[in-house]
Amino acid sequence: AAYWAADFWRNKFSTKKNITNSYGFPFVGFQTGSDEFFLRLAWESPPSEIGGRTAQWVSFAKGGEYAQFFCDLHLLVNWKFRELARRTSNSDGYFQPGVTYTERTTSNLSARILPPDCVFSPNGVTIVSSKSDVADCAAVLNTRASQFFIELCVGGGDAVYSGSAARHYGPRIVGRTPTPNLSSEDKEAVERSSLRIWRLFQLHDAIAEPGRYFVSPFYALGVPEATVALHSEVVQRFWEDRLLEILEEHYSIDRLITSALGIRGAIEDEMIREMGVHPKELPDSNLQDKEALSADYVRAADELIDLISQR
Repeated sequence: AAYWAADFWRNKFSTKKNITNSYGFPFVGFQTGSDEFFLRLAWESPPSEIGGRTAQWVSFAKGGEYAQFFCDLHLLVNWKFRELARRTSNSDGYFQPGVTYTERTTSNLSARILPPDCVFSPNGVTIVSSKSDVADCAAVLNTRASQFFIELCVGGGDAVYSGSAARHYGPRIVGRTPTPNLSSEDKEAVERSSLRIWRLFQLHDAIAEPGRYFVSPFYALGVPEATVALHSEVVQRFWEDRLLEILEEHYSIDRLITSALGIRGAIEDEMIREMGVHPKELPDSNLQDKEALSADYVRAADELIDLISQR
């Protein structure tokens, strides 16, 4: 762990209460050896051929962009010819519910709930846990406290931001991340909020055309037929309201886990200096310059990040 951190943080690593002992060890998985042969996009195969152990095509978790709690598993692996793959590591964990994350990325670690009947890759590291623990495992890893513990151990002199050098969130680092002692009541609250966030993100896929679960924004929201402009406005406003719900649910998880780990006072201040305040704690501000906001809205992400850092 980083030498500059307070003893509190380092001492937490000496306890046996961690991700591995609480939920399971993060496993690497199926290594194809030839993605061109083994992998297809989900919409390239007939639904009747997609399924579990006996199907030809199986959903494949292969890492991906930053996404907490939910991600669209848009890849399929040809399970019928699995004997031809380079390696089938930790096959006992396949087709089990779990929590997956991207092992090598330029972003912070983001944990997603992995449904059953899936296979995972070496870059889509997966914690195979009991079904009752999956939601709170994802919730714990997606808090600022866990992110701070992991940042203490991950090598690299650069802060994580888009365009920086990729770093590895190795299984042993994530597996040693300290976890809190949760009462049954707190565990239920964390699980409830975690699943609520998952369902809201899945709903977004149902109203967003690029999403795998897309049917129709009008069907999903029950909006009567009208103009395209009206539909677009309704969908946009609906999703903004859901984002606020997600923010509230995540904040309740973050505060509960922070408290359960005994992080308070000067220790919490240290975490905030490194990880920032939770977005829910940012002050409200009135929109003063609408033209400036409109200009920023259409900027590329990297350009916007550079602009904000200069300000």
